[in-house]
Amino acid sequence: MSKKHEFQLQRWKLLIEDRIKSGMKVRDWCDANGVTKDAYYYWLAKLREEHYEEAVQSLSTEKISTNTFVELPMPKQSCQIPQTVLPDPANTA
Repeated sequence: MSKKHEFQLQRWKLLIEDRIKSGMKVRDWCDANGVTKDAYYYWLAKLREEHYEEAVQSLSTEKISTNTFVELPMPKQSCQIPQTVLPDPANTA
């Protein structure tokens, strides 16, 4: 990316942040600041594209951990699981 393009992106980033902070509608802000709506939306799209590319690059460089299994030792005492007392089917009448 050229220095000129970087400069323009930074300039438009500040302008778009100013528009958002102002709370004005895009049309009103553009009229008040001598900016065409076409230029505003062009640079907004460029900034979104730039941020998207940065996000994709950061995701692709992140190390993704893998799940692993760990063997756990058996407890020294055996666990006694109580048996549920069920009615004897022969004694049901």
